[in-house]
Amino acid sequence: MKVKRGSKYKKLLLEIARCDEIEKVLRKENIPCAKIIKSQSNYKTAYFQVPEPWSGHLNKAPILFIGSNPSISKNSKCPTRNNNDKYIYDFFTKRLIDKNSNRYWCAVSGMVEELLPKKKIQQDKNKYYALTEVVHCKSKGEKGVKEARLKCSELYLRDIVKASNAKVVVVLGKKAKKVITKLLKSEWSEISKGIYSTLCGNYERCLVFLSHPSPANTHSNAAKTFTDAVKKRVINSEGLELLKKMVKNRLQIYFP
Repeated sequence: MKVKRGSKYKKLLLEIARCDEIEKVLRKENIPCAKIIKSQSNYKTAYFQVPEPWSGHLNKAPILFIGSNPSISKNSKCPTRNNNDKYIYDFFTKRLIDKNSNRYWCAVSGMVEELLPKKKIQQDKNKYYALTEVVHCKSKGEKGVKEARLKCSELYLRDIVKASNAKVVVVLGKKAKKVITKLLKSEWSEISKGIYSTLCGNYERCLVFLSHPSPANTHSNAAKTFTDAVKKRVINSEGLELLKKMVKNRLQIYFP
């Protein structure tokens, strides 16, 4: 029987959330992901918060943001090991409709407004973007990201980008940039200042690198928005218009 795209998409999400690397740590294997998994003190219990595959409708959203790793909160409603597959799938795919976004999501939402046509901003812009990370396990202060990032990205990142509908992929921060560069640099070409084209999953994607919007990132030359990137000559105005055009073309197909 032919497998529908949606079922493949769901399979990938659950594969990441139920990552086999966690079981290896429970078996006391010394692997790159051990530090970040053990950063949750309850990692041996059913209350361990599962890795976050992505947030939003990855298979429809024309913009994909890639960060370093998700933070963790004890008060979060995020799925744990004892939740069933349906809860996990629904939580992550519908998550962006939650208006109580954290500061990181608010910053990303502002970047989305810079790329969307004005009439779309008046609607629910949450469906037009998705977020993922190079490391999917949760931790405070990016603990364990350095050790886990190559292993985790080799396992999942390319498949996530392939599964996505995104024409514009925005990479946030130095850690994410290092991983994307290692994985894709041999496959991309610069088509405008600071904007790179790569073929991934039979789609041409535009890659652009911005600084992480975290308030802790105080580097004076860091461009945290597209407008700021133009001012600081990270990209040029023609490149920004190109990104807007790529998003608009995708919207006309999936969100006419």
